[in-house]
Amino acid sequence: MNWISGTFTITCDPAKQDASVIAAFLATSYWAKGIPKATVEESLKHSLCFALLDGDRQVGFARVISDYATIAFLNDVFILCVFRLMPGHSSGPWRAGIPVYAGPPFRRMPGRFE
Repeated sequence: MNWISGTFTITCDPAKQDASVIAAFLATSYWAKGIPKATVEESLKHSLCFALLDGDRQVGFARVISDYATIAFLNDVFILCVFRLMPGHSSGPWRAGIPVYAGPPFRRMPGRFE
């Protein structure tokens, strides 16, 4: 799954996820402070992950933990600070979670927002 807007792409392609960027951000976050890169890499394998790219550079991330039938938990959402503050860079749809819950795996879930 890919969504494109201007220079931004949101993708679920694991090959486009930069585990170093993800692990570095999470290790400094309040919710995963100090988490080892190996743990982050293992978590990526078992989640539906969304990478936000500006060109080829990863600038944001989110992952969904789900049973794909009744529940989906949005976790580890971030946009790198420099991209939150840059004039002309709008990540509004990303922050709203629209691409995450609009994905095919979640379309049949009860209570999913439109």
